Amino acid sequence: MGTTDRGLRADLLVIGFGKGGKTVAATMGGLGKRVVLVERSARMYGGTCPNVGCVPTKALVHHSRKRRRRMCPRSGTSAPWARCGR
Repeated sequence: MGTTDRGLRADLLVIGFGKGGKTVAATMGGLGKRVVLVERSARMYGGTCPNVGCVPTKALVHHSRKRRRRMCPRSGTSAPWARCGR
């Protein structure tokens, strides 16, 4: 880059640092392309799944089942709508 040239030159702009963005950026970078990867939020590193999607949801379901077993050990069910003592 020259002293007067403030532009960034790339072959590919990838928007989003989720699984798809990381995969395409790594693949194209491996093929010798100049890749710029942009994520709008420092909190969304890794994309939706590990931050607000499937990973947090699975953790919530897992911990709620553990809590239910502690509170209703004889219920024998993992159904969230089942009540203790019935």
